[in-house]
Amino acid sequence: MSIGSICGSLKDRLCENSTLKVQHAGGELYMTYFSWRQPANKDKINTLQENSGWRLPRDFIEFLLVSDGASLFCNKMDESRVELYSVNEINEYYEDYAKGDGYLRTYPPEWVMIGEYSGYGEYFFIDSKKVKDGENRCMINVSVGNIISMEIDFTTWLDRLIVAQGERFWLWNESKYIDI
Repeated sequence: MSIGSICGSLKDRLCENSTLKVQHAGGELYMTYFSWRQPANKDKINTLQENSGWRLPRDFIEFLLVSDGASLFCNKMDESRVELYSVNEINEYYEDYAKGDGYLRTYPPEWVMIGEYSGYGEYFFIDSKKVKDGENRCMINVSVGNIISMEIDFTTWLDRLIVAQGERFWLWNESKYIDI
């Protein structure tokens, strides 16, 4: 399973490369749309890692080289969507919060904010310390009052997000809550 094949299979299912009818829990059907970006520049990714001290997992780098961020499962009715950030947006997070002192540093500085689930107030992080230590199960979900270590890599996270049609699968009793 590779990022290229996962994204390619999803794109093959989309109408005109941007919309898909999905069914959510309870039988709700609605149209979602997707927005892909041009591939990231390897030099920009390397510069981000050098400046921040973060180590990004290979599968997330592969995603950025396929699409430098993306909007997935966008629901026009309630404006919810999964937003995966571009290299520039990740760098902005680093400059504004991860590098900050005191009140500006909301999460551990080794956590890389890579996206959000708009409409649910949830954020997705990669624990770069785990990546540096050779551990690929580095995905973290943060929502109001909860931090969940998903114990999966980015490829598995993206694949499950697509198979679950944008549903919040990380809440399906498989993850564990952590304190920081």
